[in-house]
Amino acid sequence: MMFLCHTKCLKYLSLAALLCILYSCANSANIPKVCKPSEQVCDGVNLKVCYLDGSGYTPLECPENKPCFEGECTAPSQIPITKRKSCKSGEKVCYEGGVYACVADLSGFALIQACTNNEFCEGGRCQTDSVCRQEQRKCDGQDVMICKDDLSGYRNLLTCGAGEICESGVCRKPPICKVNELKCIEGNVFKCNAAQTQFEAHANCAGNEECKNGKCELRGRDGCRAGQRNCLGNTVGLCDPNSGVFLPLTACPVDLICKEGRCTIKKSSCSPGEIKCLRDTLQACKADGSGFDFVASCTKNEFCIEGRCEKRKVCTSPDDCNLPSEVCADPIKGTAVSSCGGGHCFCAFNTRYPCLDVDKNSCGKFKCIKGVCQ
Repeated sequence: MMFLCHTKCLKYLSLAALLCILYSCANSANIPKVCKPSEQVCDGVNLKVCYLDGSGYTPLECPENKPCFEGECTAPSQIPITKRKSCKSGEKVCYEGGVYACVADLSGFALIQACTNNEFCEGGRCQTDSVCRQEQRKCDGQDVMICKDDLSGYRNLLTCGAGEICESGVCRKPPICKVNELKCIEGNVFKCNAAQTQFEAHANCAGNEECKNGKCELRGRDGCRAGQRNCLGNTVGLCDPNSGVFLPLTACPVDLICKEGRCTIKKSSCSPGEIKCLRDTLQACKADGSGFDFVASCTKNEFCIEGRCEKRKVCTSPDDCNLPSEVCADPIKGTAVSSCGGGHCFCAFNTRYPCLDVDKNSCGKFKCIKGVCQ
């Protein structure tokens, strides 16, 4: 019985001794004080905290993205530039009206330039009043301009390609219609899309209707003639002379398309939204890719080139133009000419207005071969 009690007592005494060591049961007067109890200080990028009895420190690890600063784990952005302990080679920053650069051993930043009263620091450099903002863009004709690094003005970034226009510093296809504009195409209603790049199918007119000014309207009794055909969507319609309206006659198979009152082979002759020139008019590819529709005419002082209208250069003879790729064209005669009065002729591509073999001088010193100056 005594042996059992002795064993239990030793067990409890050992536990008490351990707790005493951990919680400073010894005479605190004999323990040297090396720090203030609970004091927090930095040990490199990590933190250490003083024991309650002031006998020493215990280390605490800071998160990787929050190094120790003034006794706390702090985000780098909250540490003043002048007190940061690391940086990247060549790094420059603005701080309190001056430019600070990373020192050679990457151990922090040092002031290298103080901005004057008429300057401000931005992007790691002293700058005067800016003309533009960083990355700001604008258009100069077909060129996209971007703000220079020193904000003193703009420089050329790129030139928009053929068939594009520069708008608000971005290259985009020119609009061919107004948003939500309605138009009649092959007897049905089409609507301009949000990008203004093409007309899309909007509504099919019924058999007793016809499309007028972008709307389906009821036909009158004299709306069609006996035997006349049209397309009702992808269905061939035949005129009923008694009612004066088109009635469905036959639906075209899936591999055919109704065109001009007949089922014809479906051909994709262009890409929907594609823009091209036909003489001096702009043409846009239909939504079904079956062909082009008229969009707009260039003015009398313009000619159509690569899907856009450009100003014409007036000429009185071939020498005024860039021969042989251009010729002096008479739009009334529809040909290249050797001389022109009245100021109505203009320089145009020689493939647009053919030269005439009988008019040797229309190509200047070049020859007219199959209607083209060469």
